[in-house]
Amino acid sequence: LPTSAADVAKSFSAPMLAALSIAALCGVPSFLFILITWWWHAEAHGDDAAEDLGWSADVGALQVAIVGGGLAGVTTALELLSTAQGRRMQITIFEQSPSLLASTSSMIAATMNLDTGYRYWLHGKAMFSVFDMVRHGFSADALSSNTRWANFLLNAASKLKSDPRSTDVQKRKVFRKSYTRLVQLVTQFPELCGALIGQWCCDAGEASREHLERVAGVACPRSADPARSSLGLFQLTGDPEMCAWMAQAAALPVNGCDDEQYTTRASCEAAGHVWQDVAYSFYNATETHRRLSGFLESDSNIACSLVEHQITGFARSEVLFSILSDLFHSSGVTLGLSCNVLSVEPADEASGRLRVATDESVPGCGMGTRDFDRVVVAAAAASVPLLANIDPMLRNHLVGVKGYGLSGAAGAPKVPADQSGRGLHLMDMSRQFAAAYVRSTDDFHVKVWGGHDVFATDDGVKPPYEFCDNMEEARIFREGPACARALVDLPSTTRMTGMRPVPSIGNMPLIKRYIGKWRNLILNSGYGYNGYDLAWFASNCTTQWLMSDSLDDDVCR
Repeated sequence: LPTSAADVAKSFSAPMLAALSIAALCGVPSFLFILITWWWHAEAHGDDAAEDLGWSADVGALQVAIVGGGLAGVTTALELLSTAQGRRMQITIFEQSPSLLASTSSMIAATMNLDTGYRYWLHGKAMFSVFDMVRHGFSADALSSNTRWANFLLNAASKLKSDPRSTDVQKRKVFRKSYTRLVQLVTQFPELCGALIGQWCCDAGEASREHLERVAGVACPRSADPARSSLGLFQLTGDPEMCAWMAQAAALPVNGCDDEQYTTRASCEAAGHVWQDVAYSFYNATETHRRLSGFLESDSNIACSLVEHQITGFARSEVLFSILSDLFHSSGVTLGLSCNVLSVEPADEASGRLRVATDESVPGCGMGTRDFDRVVVAAAAASVPLLANIDPMLRNHLVGVKGYGLSGAAGAPKVPADQSGRGLHLMDMSRQFAAAYVRSTDDFHVKVWGGHDVFATDDGVKPPYEFCDNMEEARIFREGPACARALVDLPSTTRMTGMRPVPSIGNMPLIKRYIGKWRNLILNSGYGYNGYDLAWFASNCTTQWLMSDSLDDDVCR
């Protein structure tokens, strides 16, 4: 029998509770009614009902499991809530950590740059491709004996040269589609603007603007003049040659078409492409320090910066995941926390239903083994061992890259409120794999992120992750920018570690749907260094595929 009335209430359906109330009014002994009804309930639902009284299948609803509570997983769940269109759905997120706030995606500095143009205005002279980042970031000797690593590098070289997903035109389409979807989501769910800091929240409507200003404490610009904008992701450098390239990029008109062969909006849209207005602002050393004084402090080596104020920004990731947790609870999404998923197997080949098994020896999960109509694997680098029997080649196309962060707290420097809506990408530090990404927290302290340790094995790809050793910490933070150095020795500083999934196709999402008895299994992963740029697009495509069994969107396809 259930051990408490709360257990009874959680496990009984609404009609059963109504019947119990009627029985009480009619004088039927409560204990007898509960005994008979519980017997019926257990017979109808089998052993699962006995294992976990807090979860029961909604008969007739589409049962969807999402394995992984990082950015790919939570944005997939958000998309399902957004696009359900009246279809009954029961969504379950399985997350290995005891909280969504323990995922990599919820900890990182999370800069956002939804403009593809900046990736090309330097003509490859200063921005590494993902292949370059991975290839140059490590000693060849250290990994020379790792066959998987060698295969990944070969696949990356091949994919980046010949895969249609890696072409410049497709990348531009993807990033612009992602921006469009982001604007739609913050319009539908304005509470997201308590964490997604950018002009998109100012443009999405009054409710979104109010959340940005009232909850996040970031003011929308009061002028159309870009120089007076309080928002944007600043690209900074101390390299005079790079400053010259930045100044040139800001001075010249930007081709806003997906396909660069069309140079005007009219010709671009007539050919079926999308035009996006892009305007860069260049700031010299004095102007840069004035706008970012709360971050740069004594960093006198910063010579200039470039920013696109309209379509760049950052996410306060820890706040976003708190907002999403509340949204999921209020929307009936089941959070299977502390759940280590051991396997996904076919449950019924005819229907395509899949069985998700969790490690029942881990306390706190209580989900056991359950069947679902659709399963989305969004477990970042941990997707590889989970899908090893289904997709053995995935290991040569997806690796984990560990990074490290520091977050300021009591006693740490604070950013002025009028600078709190600005994020930083320190490009020189990025090339050294040091602390390169910086933004404010909700209490206006500083969070910095850097580091670049590849995991070309399946060991250690699940959280929790260890922080780097003292020597690496010194290289990344103590020898990094001033805002990082200021945090290293403070006892209140929080140290964080996370792992990004980097795919062989570069800074593009890796989305796959399997066939045959696995036809209802979808992989959504591989955002690499562009997670908060790509998630809105990738999870929208994933949901289209999941809901309709087809991809009608040309960019997704």
